[in-house]
Amino acid sequence: MSRVPAPLASAVTLLGLSLALSGCGLVNSTFVDSDRAQGAENLAFRVDSRGRLVRTEYRIATSDVPEKVCAAMDRLHPGDDYTGAEFEIRGRKTYYQLSRVVDGFRVESLFSDDGTLKEETLQIPAEKAPIAVRETVQERFPDAVAPPGFESLRDGQGQVKEYQVTLRLGDRTYRLSLTPEGQLARVWRELAAEVEVPVPLP
Repeated sequence: MSRVPAPLASAVTLLGLSLALSGCGLVNSTFVDSDRAQGAENLAFRVDSRGRLVRTEYRIATSDVPEKVCAAMDRLHPGDDYTGAEFEIRGRKTYYQLSRVVDGFRVESLFSDDGTLKEETLQIPAEKAPIAVRETVQERFPDAVAPPGFESLRDGQGQVKEYQVTLRLGDRTYRLSLTPEGQLARVWRELAAEVEVPVPLP
């Protein structure tokens, strides 16, 4: 997801299978924490095929991440400075995500506030993705421009759940999710949008 910081009108990415979102109440006080959004560098949302919000992400300063989460990340993936941090809301649960470059590749780890690992997204070179995954992408989207790498999504026990890749097709950007066997599971289109967050009067 692209990240464009702005104080009042944050650039966000809406990820969804459907564009028919009118009347679904996508952005309202039920889904957006206005106080937290005021201090966020960026907001990002994901919606499902029925237009329901399933994930809200706030990009935050790494100093706002609980110490237990930082300690868990450092044990799991020791390295240099963090490259990013997010606060995420998924349903009624909240998580913190920390990013770091390890051996030249990006690692994004999602934790509960007590430091329990929920899932991880690991950047991998294309040749490390299963052949079936690469073949499906090539066969289904032969004219798309793809980056040189994929991402493997793993659960808290380290098991690969799916592979993801972002493609550019014409002037549109899509994010694909594929099973380890190469089956295309989900497709999101990334849309730029604008959110206006209320702030105190100067």
